[in-house]
Amino acid sequence: MGAALFPVSRLSGDASGSLARTSAGGPGPRGRRRPWLRLVPLVALGSLLFSGCYTYVPSDAARLDPGSQLEFELNDQGRVAMDERLGPEVATVDGTLVAVTDSQYGVRVARVRYLDGTSSAWGGEKVDLQQQYVKRVLERKFSKGRTLVAIGSGAAAIGAFIATRSLIGNGTGNQTTKPGGGPGNGQ
Repeated sequence: MGAALFPVSRLSGDASGSLARTSAGGPGPRGRRRPWLRLVPLVALGSLLFSGCYTYVPSDAARLDPGSQLEFELNDQGRVAMDERLGPEVATVDGTLVAVTDSQYGVRVARVRYLDGTSSAWGGEKVDLQQQYVKRVLERKFSKGRTLVAIGSGAAAIGAFIATRSLIGNGTGNQTTKPGGGPGNGQ
């Protein structure tokens, strides 16, 4: 009866009576291996390396170059004047500077943040901001310090993940022990 349910070529019994798959019968008792799981920590670390960390620093409004990533903090007059174009209670406008004149900034808007802390993503629509509506201009700059902290934290997390999951073999292979374990030669 047992032979009909479990073909002998695929299963074999050990001294304890349990059945285990043989090497010719497919994957071992742990199931199929997923080698792509080893890539997950590397992808996470790579995303930290390539995204980096940026910060906004005060910028000299007289020295702004087209193409710069900027954040414009609006004053009360600007919030009221830009209400129809940007929405109510706008705190900041983030985007790429495309033009600057003596009286206004031409910006391709990427994000608008509101006074209540919410924000909305924009698709690069061009908006002209009058300089008199802008309280402060901040420039997006790469932050080496923040990036190093992020990479260090990510590497530590990945190292802990690998260490706790035994993703790196210890060189012992898949050895099985035989029951009985006493001294050899019939002693």
